[in-house]
Amino acid sequence: TIGGATVEQDITVTVQVPVLTMLIMPSGSAVVEMSYTLTCTVSGADNLGATISIEFTGPNTASGTGTSLELPLGSLDLNDAGEYTCTATVSSGLLTNNLELSDTEEVNIPIPSLSVDVQHDGGNTIYAGSMLTL
Repeated sequence: TIGGATVEQDITVTVQVPVLTMLIMPSGSAVVEMSYTLTCTVSGADNLGATISIEFTGPNTASGTGTSLELPLGSLDLNDAGEYTCTATVSSGLLTNNLELSDTEEVNIPIPSLSVDVQHDGGNTIYAGSMLTL
């Protein structure tokens, strides 16, 4: 109030919400009996004061809170192959609604090749219908 008159003024406040990103990084060799790890990382949520829940789903699973989650697959076997999805839920803090981020990584494990040496005492020819024991 100035001299009995009321003065009103609108003020606009702009808040920039950071861009949130998610990335799945594999490490190791996707080969049978080799060590392999998937790491899911969420970036950009540092100043939101938010809780971040991360979950891996797929042939193997893991869950936790924070900006990063590792899914160690240890010594790989063919059952570890498949599609892995990392989902992060960002909640509370400065946000009025939960945000959900998702990324997918395909783990392909080549089938190891097998070789067999065959020795046959009956000469160089094996005839159809003959028996060969390996």
